[in-house]
Amino acid sequence: MSLDLAPFKRLIRQRCGLVFEGVGERRLATVLSERMGSSDAQHYLVQLEADTDEFGKVVNQLTINETYFFREMEQFDLLTDVLVPRLMSRRPPGVPIRILSAGCSSGEEPYSIAMALFDRFGENTLQRFKIVAGDIDSTVIARAREARYSEFSFRSVGQGLRSRYFRVEHNAHVLTDAVRNAVEFHELNLLHPAFAPTMPAFDIVFMRNVSIYFDVPIRLEIQRNLAAMMSGDGYLVTGMTETLANDLGVFSLVEDGGLYYFCRQAPQPAPMSRASIRSATPDHPAHRALTKSQPPSHRLHGEPAAKTHRPVPGAAVPTLSLVSPVAPARLPTLEEARALVHDERYDDASPLVQKLLSAQPHNNDARLLQAYIHLNRRNFELALDGCSDVLAADAWSVDALFVMGLAEKWREQSAAAIAWFKKAAYLHQQCWPAHFYLAGLYSAQGDHAAAGRAHRVVLRLLAGVPDPGIRVVPVGLRPAEVRFLCERRLNVVPTPMPMGGS
Repeated sequence: MSLDLAPFKRLIRQRCGLVFEGVGERRLATVLSERMGSSDAQHYLVQLEADTDEFGKVVNQLTINETYFFREMEQFDLLTDVLVPRLMSRRPPGVPIRILSAGCSSGEEPYSIAMALFDRFGENTLQRFKIVAGDIDSTVIARAREARYSEFSFRSVGQGLRSRYFRVEHNAHVLTDAVRNAVEFHELNLLHPAFAPTMPAFDIVFMRNVSIYFDVPIRLEIQRNLAAMMSGDGYLVTGMTETLANDLGVFSLVEDGGLYYFCRQAPQPAPMSRASIRSATPDHPAHRALTKSQPPSHRLHGEPAAKTHRPVPGAAVPTLSLVSPVAPARLPTLEEARALVHDERYDDASPLVQKLLSAQPHNNDARLLQAYIHLNRRNFELALDGCSDVLAADAWSVDALFVMGLAEKWREQSAAAIAWFKKAAYLHQQCWPAHFYLAGLYSAQGDHAAAGRAHRVVLRLLAGVPDPGIRVVPVGLRPAEVRFLCERRLNVVPTPMPMGGS
């Protein structure tokens, strides 16, 4: 007998605002089945309603804690180069700027904020700033306080930053005491925040890659809660592809140099210039970055020199990790692995894909998923090699061409990236993600005429119901946001976004 999820979904939404549909609904069913064991569903529901500890354990398993240091690096530049100086010019000397990292997971975001501030303001950081971080998941808060991280948290960080702020102990990277002590952690339910009433207002709030778990009414309530905790001239920074879906009227939306953020009051007519933040270029969908000019994180220092891109043999034309529910005794299905990849659960997806390839070494769809995982782990050579193998077997694979373009773009090989995206667009003319990335690459090169043409192609395609031709790997770009950005860049009146931002 299947489990009726409706009452559990209502309880969780009421308590903490989390909404589970699609892949999230499958995750909810898995967690509930594991937690209740042989108990009757109705009995377990009553237990959840009365037992706050058990409810907390369920929530801890439901939230995906996929994060790493300096994710979406441009927003840290925005913090240090624009928002903080602007606030400093309005604050009396000696009054610290207060920053909240909401939905901080295991601490990579607030510690990245602290490191960025230490890099910019040195030893005065502890006097000039107060950083508070919160998450609903008590287990990740405990890990954040320990400040011990594996190699996976450093997928986007160069050796220089590691040597400045970390030491190695027993195969773990341990944060220095200065940065660790700069962040104060609390358990935080955004729907029912319980900070002390005497806590001063926050000047800047980071709430990134969190609102994807909430529907529009819950997002509105959370934004009102945040606004009540913020100073009158405070700023809200959301994930780079969540921004437009969070333009709900509580805060004023601001665009500055291709980056979007919110402020509590109407934006100033002449925003502060920011030469150090690069001009906007669309980025890789797996990291949800529509307006960036480099990979969605700290650039790797000492990255190996790029090799020439691979030819296509024979081609005529160019978001709280869970233990995988798949039993090890049986072969996982492609759909199970694909769902994990689309949910950015790469650690869970990788062994499933490897099992598939061990049993079916010529499964091109599994090869594509493996290449996509390599891409997200910044193993560019492995990603390119995997796509080359796919193209050797199927020169018409739009997915492979698309991932090749993303890999070359991530490692800043613009000419090679353009070549692969052009091949994808030529092979499948409705591939609007390829046209969108081409527009950004052309713009970064100063070819604004070509960028304009590509933006107009995207708008024309999105006016219908286009099939992007990408079958296996995530596209990751929301059509409504892409349309909005293209219209902004072409200086036409943007089409109003649907309330869900989809």
